[in-house]
Amino acid sequence: MEKFIRSFLRILFKTFKIDVVWLKNPRRYPKTVLYIANHVSTLDVLFLYAFLPGRPCFAISKREAKERKIKYLMRYADTVIFNPFDTTVAKELVSRLEKGQSCVIFPEGKITETGNLMKIYEASGVIADRANVPFVPVWIEGAQYGYCSRLENKKVRRPFPRTTITIQKPIPFKISEQGRKDRNYISHEIYNLMQNVAFKATFRPTASFFAELMRAAKNNAHEGFWSRPQVAEDIERVTYSYKDLIMKGYEYARYLNKLVEHQETVGVLLGNNIQNLYILIGLLAYERVPAMINYTSGVANVLSTLHTTKTRIVLTSRKFVEQTHLEAVVESIKVQGISVIYLEDIKIRIRDVIHAWFLYKRKYVPYPFSGNKRALILFTSGSEGHPKAIVLSHQNIVANVHQFASAVDINRTDLLFACLPMFHSFGLVLGVFAPLLCGGRIFIYPSPLHYRNIPEMIYDTGATILLGTDSFLRAYARVAHPFDFNTLRFVVGGAEPVQPETRYLWMERFGIRLFEGYGSTECSPLLTINNRIFCNFNSIGKIVPGIEYKLKKIEGVNEGGSLTVKGPNIMLGAMSASNPGVIVPPPAGWYDTGDVMTFDDMGFAYMKGRLKRFAKIGGEMVSLPSLENLVKRAYPNKDFECNAVAIPHDTKGEQIILVSTSKEITLETLIPFIKQQGFTELYIPRKIVYREELPILGSGKRDFITLKQQIEAEFANK
Repeated sequence: MEKFIRSFLRILFKTFKIDVVWLKNPRRYPKTVLYIANHVSTLDVLFLYAFLPGRPCFAISKREAKERKIKYLMRYADTVIFNPFDTTVAKELVSRLEKGQSCVIFPEGKITETGNLMKIYEASGVIADRANVPFVPVWIEGAQYGYCSRLENKKVRRPFPRTTITIQKPIPFKISEQGRKDRNYISHEIYNLMQNVAFKATFRPTASFFAELMRAAKNNAHEGFWSRPQVAEDIERVTYSYKDLIMKGYEYARYLNKLVEHQETVGVLLGNNIQNLYILIGLLAYERVPAMINYTSGVANVLSTLHTTKTRIVLTSRKFVEQTHLEAVVESIKVQGISVIYLEDIKIRIRDVIHAWFLYKRKYVPYPFSGNKRALILFTSGSEGHPKAIVLSHQNIVANVHQFASAVDINRTDLLFACLPMFHSFGLVLGVFAPLLCGGRIFIYPSPLHYRNIPEMIYDTGATILLGTDSFLRAYARVAHPFDFNTLRFVVGGAEPVQPETRYLWMERFGIRLFEGYGSTECSPLLTINNRIFCNFNSIGKIVPGIEYKLKKIEGVNEGGSLTVKGPNIMLGAMSASNPGVIVPPPAGWYDTGDVMTFDDMGFAYMKGRLKRFAKIGGEMVSLPSLENLVKRAYPNKDFECNAVAIPHDTKGEQIILVSTSKEITLETLIPFIKQQGFTELYIPRKIVYREELPILGSGKRDFITLKQQIEAEFANK
């Protein structure tokens, strides 16, 4: 009877598009393994019962065992009621594994209620270790969109969603000495393992950005027969669905394709609005390469970026140019012989709309497999001299979205308040693209500098997710009403270190934890992040899935090394003003971040400073961020900002100047504190300079280059 039921279930599931993917020949798997699977619906048990080989023992929760369909169909299966705190059941599973019977366990203990991984119990790790058997991770993707999931409000559900069951290769698992002392360590290890499995199972390296967007539209564009969820909105308060955005992209692409060659770079001089978004969608769909111009960087830098990328056409809007007073910039672009096309001059005709409607109905993807092709060009703001052009591929963008989604859960109930500039990788890839590809919603706000308006708009829109830099987040918290942020589920700080006082301010006033992340434009941008499962306020989080990393030893730096990374989100390469149009890839795919890091046993990364933010005094390396942290600790009750700058010195090589926004920071009080903390005299700044405010870039980062130039000019004759 059991063979008949399993055969019947296999035929039934294959009829309704349930696919099983083995990443290794099933015959080559060990005879006895412990399958660990994510849990997205009540049908997961039946899926695995039908398709797994042999006769494994299923450890299921008491609640699932009472489900009528499971109780009936699995009465011939070998099952045990699993309680992660019941050692008797754990011993029973170990005994079965030792006797040669495979077992199946869901380490989350219950069906997901977030759409992502939840709490992981260490019991599965203890069982695998004691029985000395390998893990076989299983990832179930797609069933969360069915009616048997528990995501009624978080996913658009339908009767028979296409589901893929990916069965990974066996992974040996042994508990380390630290794991035997700290059970949390075991659950972290299993969580990391499952997080990597999730990324491998859902990430398609050859897919284009537009193919992933269309896939998200198929999963989330309909609710019932008539309803179309609205997923994007800007300050004009006009809402757009997936259909609206994609059709607009088709319409403008039909015109632009006649002017821009395939894989040609086109400059995009637009602000934070929906118009910018659907122009990008149209360009990316047809493999045109938008270069996102930083309009806050000045005329010289804008012209340099266009020269570096060999751009001959720039797209902009008259309304945007007038609002931001960029007339001089646009005129300078025209003087260089570069064509400027105003979007107001593009006439969308009825036949263009009809054509776009037919393309959307067909779910037409012009270039579905653009993974390794150029997709987007962004410009670094921290380089000395001319800006550097960073070339990202479709694979880079899609990979980083999946890496972000593996750490944070974004669903249709979420609204991400996107106020960071779209010419910055943090604001564009994570702030705009990620929610759309994950089925969430976005509200695009023109500028992050509107400190008083943004808290009001977050309150008005009911936003649940906010991304920002430390400078912006601190400014919002100072002026916001305690109830303005009551709808926010989580806030991610990046682009610059999140200061302890900013974190405490958000926790004290709003009861919200700030999750710090780290990355760079060259990495699309995310590399590490904290989340609700693993969070260490002293660190910048854990490395996201799919990344290999190593620490390069640096002469003069005793602790840590320069973080060097490789993975699917690492840029195709960079272009420089001295060699325009030529992409120089990172050596062998490894990108050296230039950031000094250390890692603890749990995998948390700790930033020790940037190589560019070290001072070399008498042959010794002194971390400028470490000095800044010391100053903050020396004056814990004062509200101020400070930055340390290294400038040349005649005899010692370099000297440190501390720039502060408070006149109360003095060497007389600072020197004893530095010595008391056990730091050498090398950390004592030569002088403290007062400034009313410190320079900030348009992206929200501290403008260290401008600050250094100002201080060097001031001390040039001293």
